[in-house]
Amino acid sequence: MMAGKLYVVATPIGNLTELSPRAVEILQSVERIACEDTRTSSVLLRRFGIDTPLMACHKFNEEAVTAQFIDIMLGGHDVALISDAGTPSVSDPGAFLVAAAVDAGIEVLPVTGSCALIAALSVSGFSGLSFGFYGFLPKEKKKIAELLTRADGDSMPIAVFYLSPHRLRETLELVAAHWDDAALCLCNDLTKLHERMYRGSPQIVMQAIEQNAKAGRGEYVLVVQKPPRQEERDEMPLSYEARLVDDIVRHGGTLKDAVARLSKEGLARNGLYDASLRVKGLSG
Repeated sequence: MMAGKLYVVATPIGNLTELSPRAVEILQSVERIACEDTRTSSVLLRRFGIDTPLMACHKFNEEAVTAQFIDIMLGGHDVALISDAGTPSVSDPGAFLVAAAVDAGIEVLPVTGSCALIAALSVSGFSGLSFGFYGFLPKEKKKIAELLTRADGDSMPIAVFYLSPHRLRETLELVAAHWDDAALCLCNDLTKLHERMYRGSPQIVMQAIEQNAKAGRGEYVLVVQKPPRQEERDEMPLSYEARLVDDIVRHGGTLKDAVARLSKEGLARNGLYDASLRVKGLSG
């Protein structure tokens, strides 16, 4: 007998209409759905007329129930894995069942869709080429500080965290202490009716939070563009404006003289000329 498959199905993080047609088809066709909370998932299933039986599989019982799901799949039936919202195994339960299925030789397939991490990163305006994801920040202030210190030591320029609204101000203060001149994109209630993005330095974001009486509601995703390290700043090439000022300090003369000298060193004359106009504007 051929074993069934395990489908890891992403569910909406807010707007229920984001559940894909393929996800609906899979959830209707499988023998059983492993879910984080049957009460939460039943609301989603009723919305799409899905009557597949649900069975709870969360961090408190996953070791006990995983064997049952493996037996179902080894018996030739398919199973779907979902979480309350988003993609299972990404700061949500599911990794234990997936690992057990892989160990049992069962095919595990993704059914892609919503993921708060990717959604926040996509609207941050920061380059997502390299980033570190650290999941939910812990409750204790000391452990938050320890995690931020670890993230600060990592080489990735972008750090992403999930935040609880209950300790938002305290968490942002700790972020400011680690990255005072960082750029933030703080996303609240993504894809929901009152979704909102706060952008700017930690101080600017904290001010915006204080002005919003409803800031203590909903889930948050924090995307941090960390400031360059000192050694990275040292390696950064000087701007044309900085090169012009530096040349005048070293050799004297006018901006026109500096443009002439630096152009002989290989810098683009047009770029130097435009930079000299900007310097004049600042000084005049």
